Amino acid sequence: MKINITIEATPEEIREAMGLPDLRLFHEEVMKDLQARVKAAQDPKELMKIIFPGGDVGKTLWEQTIKNMSLLKPEFSIRPEKTDPDKQKNKS
Repeated sequence: MKINITIEATPEEIREAMGLPDLRLFHEEVMKDLQARVKAAQDPKELMKIIFPGGDVGKTLWEQTIKNMSLLKPEFSIRPEKTDPDKQKNKS
C-alpha cells in the first residue's frame, strides 16, 4: 500500500511549523560582509585567505576532506523489487 501526502506550504511556513529559526537576516549580513571582503581583495592571495581562512592548513584540510568523501562507498544497496508470483503466472 502506498500513501502519498501533499502539503502546500511556503518554506517560511514549514520552518515555523517545525520551530526552526528564521535566519534570513543573519544570512544577508554574512553575505554582505563576504561580498565586501571579496571586492576588497586586490590579489589572488588575499582572495585565497578569505576562502581558506586557515591558510595552507585550511586549504589542505579542505582538499583532504573532499578526497576522503570521494573514497567513501555507500553502505547500502538498492534491492530489486520483489515480484509477486501471481503476477508472473499471469504474464506467462
